[in-house]
Order: sequence, then structure tokens, then C-alpha cells
Amino acid sequence: GLRLGWLSKQPLTAAEASHTWGAWLVTTGSVATSAPAPDSPLLYSLYTLLFWLFGATDATARAVPALCGVGLIGLLWYWRPWLGRTTALFAALLLAIDPWLVAYSRLADSTMLTIFLALLTLTGLWQLATVAETANIPTWRTTTAISFGLLLISGPQAWSYWVVLALFYWLVLANPAAVDASIAFAEDESPTPWATLRTQLSAPTIWILVAATAILGATCWLARPEGLGALSTSLSVWLSQITGTGTAAYSLGWLRWRLLLE
Repeated sequence: GLRLGWLSKQPLTAAEASHTWGAWLVTTGSVATSAPAPDSPLLYSLYTLLFWLFGATDATARAVPALCGVGLIGLLWYWRPWLGRTTALFAALLLAIDPWLVAYSRLADSTMLTIFLALLTLTGLWQLATVAETANIPTWRTTTAISFGLLLISGPQAWSYWVVLALFYWLVLANPAAVDASIAFAEDESPTPWATLRTQLSAPTIWILVAATAILGATCWLARPEGLGALSTSLSVWLSQITGTGTAAYSLGWLRWRLLLE
């Protein structure tokens, strides 16, 4: 209700409109030389498809972030074996009512899309590392590959999550004994076996699926090849957010504080 209610009550802000304008021009057959370049290839493709199917409205523009905000809470279901059921429940409550996450879920930009895909990728990696049923491994392997491919093209914030993925590798993949111990001490959950995640990630097919997903997602299933150009735009936007380039001059200590906050 916090995320899906009254999505069209307020019109799009100038920042939201800049993210949707390019897709709207494509679906209406219009041309504007001064239209801002999209900084999220995936969001550009999704908006192009949604506007073509359902029309360009404020609610349609905000629907994707809102649904991703709902899905973000549901992903914690799969983290109960590590966090414990009580901790996962409180974490879900925190994600559900957190003002920033609610605001991002109701904002027509790529931030919540990136957050959801990042957690989905981490969830898939965790499941591959600890899944007990062999029959579930192909499903999670495919899910993780698709999620990671979409994360790569999701927008400027995706570049920050390379740090998160690196930390996950150091914490989990390089220290399986620590993960087994954390599972064993999690409340009201039994330990789960450790799977060979490196073997799953070394299969060439998984990286082919990652590349295919990224290409098809960025180009709206090859219908809008110009979407690939938004990938470099997203990197430029991310760098400007980190360094302050293109805005008011930041202090010398800004980069240090920004990295600490990230």
C-alpha cells in the first residue's frame, strides 16, 4: 500500500520526466533534439515497452520502481537460513517502512530497480552456495545470471554495487567455513550444506546468458539499439555523483565521506 497507492496523485517531477522523456518520444514517434540521454538502458527499454502497451501516464512511469520496492521486501524470505527468522522478519519490516526506500519505490528513476536487482543477484549467489536440493540449482543459476545481466544495465547506481559483490565474494566465497558457522548459529533454522559455487559460476553458459540478457535488456529485445549508448551515460552520471564533476565544487574530503557512506 505504501508503494502502490496513489502513484499518479502527483505529476512527475522534472527529474522523473527526464528519465521517461526519451521513451515517450520513441513511443509517440516524436523527435526532440534537446531530449536528455537516458542513463539507464534497462529503464529506457522498460518504459518504451510499457508506454507502448499501456500508455504514458504518471502511474505507468512509477510502476516499475514500485513493484521492485515490493519485491525487495519479499527477497528477505530466502535469507532466513543465514539471518534467522526473527532477524529476517525485523529486516523486512524495516525495508517496508523505511522512508528512503518508500520514496525511491515511488520515484520514476532507476535507483530502486538497481537495488532490487542487486539484492536478487546476491540472493541467487547465496542460494547457489547453500541450496540443499540439487533440482533447484539450475533455476537459481539461471535466475542469478539474468539478474546480474540486468543489474549491469540498470543505471548509475549499479556501478556502486560492484563493491558489494566484491565484499560478498570475500565474505562468503573465500570463507565457506565462516558461512557454515553462521548458519549453524542462526536461530530456529537447521544448517544447510555448502555447495561448490565456483563450479556453478565457471560454466560458460552462465556468462553467455549474462551477456545475452544485458544486450537484449538494453536494446528492448534488439528493437532500440540506441539503448546501448545509455551504458556509458550511466557511468558518467555515477562518476559525477562520486566526484562532484559537473556540479558545484565539492570539498577535498567529499570523496572520502561519500565512499564511507556507500
